Amino acid sequence: MRKDIAETSGKVFAIKTKKKKQLGFRSAEGYLWILPACVMLLLFSYIPPIYAIIYSFTDWGIFEEVSFIGFENYVTLFTNDSAFWSSFGNVALFTISGLLLGNIAAIGLSEMLYNMKNEKLAAFFRYAFMLISIVPGVVSILVWEKIIFLPASSSLQGVANAILELFGLKGLEWYASTDTIKLSIILTGFPFMGGTSFLIYLAGLQGINVSVVEASRLDGLSSFKRIIYIDLPLMKGQIKYFLLTGVIGGLQNYNMQLILQNGNAASVPGYYIYKMGIEYSEMGYACAMGMVMFIVILALTLVNNFLLKNKEDA
Repeated sequence: MRKDIAETSGKVFAIKTKKKKQLGFRSAEGYLWILPACVMLLLFSYIPPIYAIIYSFTDWGIFEEVSFIGFENYVTLFTNDSAFWSSFGNVALFTISGLLLGNIAAIGLSEMLYNMKNEKLAAFFRYAFMLISIVPGVVSILVWEKIIFLPASSSLQGVANAILELFGLKGLEWYASTDTIKLSIILTGFPFMGGTSFLIYLAGLQGINVSVVEASRLDGLSSFKRIIYIDLPLMKGQIKYFLLTGVIGGLQNYNMQLILQNGNAASVPGYYIYKMGIEYSEMGYACAMGMVMFIVILALTLVNNFLLKNKEDA
């Protein structure tokens, strides 16, 4: 009897040992598969920021030798560079307006598609609005600059000024004027319904239990109240995602200023860093500003995440 028990225990132990070896081999094989991705991530995503931290303490130009100067770049930035800090007001304006207009438009479009009774027509509109994301952003900005927002002083008439004249209003200079460039940047991309964001919101709506929607209709809840009290609370995950990525992307973005070549009147930190590093060959100083931007974005992201988490727990 004892001999049988010993043999059985030995077999069980051998089977477990064999399984552990198999699991260990599979784990090693898995690490080998992700090794190329980890190496590329290290080379192109982690090493450059590390070098930026190091070079932020140096006086370094594109074609100049690197010399260590300690915290001099940071002292100059915090005491003698009001242009950099004033650009944060512009980026706050563009980021907040972009978050509000973009998310409201995307949610509105997703609600319309979700409530469409004709499924074929809804599918057509999904493809139609999705096609907009295929067009490069640079092309869209150039179309707005060369066709829609042509200034009133131009020999040709832009679409926007033609619409204003229909209502008896005077044409504007749009991007060409320091008085209207900020408004022009905010309005670029109107009606803000293209891309993939509405698809994510639509997926969130489709994930809501049908019984909840039917119960709201039986209770006589209007469409607007249903959106406010049912749809939006149940789409917290999607809204949180777009708020976080919108804040990060908005603070880093300077495409409009760079393409328009009139970004000084509506300068943002990213554009100011680009000009300082590329045009004025102050790469060390640009790295210092980049580190400050990193800290600001990280702090805002943590605060945003903390506030949204508290709202979810409440």
